[in-house]
Formats: sequence, structure tokens, C-alpha cells
Amino acid sequence: AEYAQTCEPPAVQFNQKNENIFTAEQEMFLGEAMVEKVRSTYGVIDDAAVTAYIQSIGDRLSKHLPPTGIKYRFFLSDYPDTNAFAFPGGQIMVTRKMVSFVKNEDELAGVIAHELGHAAVRHGGMDWSKLFSRYLNVRSVGDKKDVTDKYNKIIDIWNTKDVSIGSGHEDNQQLEADKMGMFALVAAGYDASQFPQFWVRFTKA
Repeated sequence: AEYAQTCEPPAVQFNQKNENIFTAEQEMFLGEAMVEKVRSTYGVIDDAAVTAYIQSIGDRLSKHLPPTGIKYRFFLSDYPDTNAFAFPGGQIMVTRKMVSFVKNEDELAGVIAHELGHAAVRHGGMDWSKLFSRYLNVRSVGDKKDVTDKYNKIIDIWNTKDVSIGSGHEDNQQLEADKMGMFALVAAGYDASQFPQFWVRFTKA
């Protein structure tokens, strides 16, 4: 942790202006439903003994994010791609291929920090607020069953119609998420200079 810093995290500004119909708890319900969908298709590993390593990195990073009410959880997946994903509600999934691709813990921490940045500014909740409104004309949700049922209705629509699922993030929103993740990476004491090297290698691959 020789690089660790103790500054306050940057304030969320641009993303506060976007509608999010989900409370932190409801957003976690939505993320759990999405993780279950991946589990049934590709397989998800959330065994604490197996995921302890990425969980420890995630915990070290998330301590430096602003409080949101979101409880971050970390999973490994057999999804057949070199990637990582931030589902709504702080559900962070890293594929086995990505774990094999990174060269060291600093690079893996950079990947996880990037996803945590999106989770901290709650991009997932904002994106799905738009989708709930567009496809279901819904602007509020209830308990876990209600959130899960409505999510599954949208999945059914996608399975029967050709629809667009682009995030539509504005550049400043994207930059804000990146800034949040990079702050956490540096504040947690990781060597942030490793991440650009990873990114060049990753995009070439």
C-alpha cells in the first residue's frame, strides 16, 4: 500500500441529474436477478473460498468510494469472454478469462476499480430506469418480487422483439465513473500506472 492516499472521494455531479427510480435496496434486487440470469446461462461462482481473492481486492477498493447504500459483491463467471461487468446494485462480475489475462494484482484491481466506478455512480440503476419506463411504462417499483418480475418481463420482450439496449451514457457520465474508479485505485494503494499498459494490451487482444 505504498501508494495509498487518504483524500475524500470526488463528489458525484453529472450522474445525480439522471433519473433513477430504484432505491439502493431495489437496485440490489435488480442486480441479483441479473446475476441469476447469467448463472443459469453461463455459470457464476460465488463460493467465498473461490472468490475470496477478488472480494479482498474489491473490499480494499470500495472503502474509498462515496457512501451510496450499495453493498458490493464480487463474482467469477465462466462467461466466454475476457471481460468484467458491473450489474446494478454493486454486483461486480469478473470472468475467468479476465483473471487469466491480467499480469498482476494491480491490473486486476484496475479492472475491478473501473467497474466499481460505474456501480458507485449507479449507472445500472439509471440505465434500467430508462428501460422500465420505455418498455413497461413503469416509473416506480416495489419489493424484490416486483423488481424481479418486471425485469423478467423486459427480458421476455427482448426475446421476442428486435430492441436496442444501448446504455446511452453521456461522455461526462462515463468520465465521472472512470474518475471515481481511478480515485479508489490510487487511494487503496495500487499502482495506477499499470492500468494504461493493461488497457493497450487488452484493446489489441
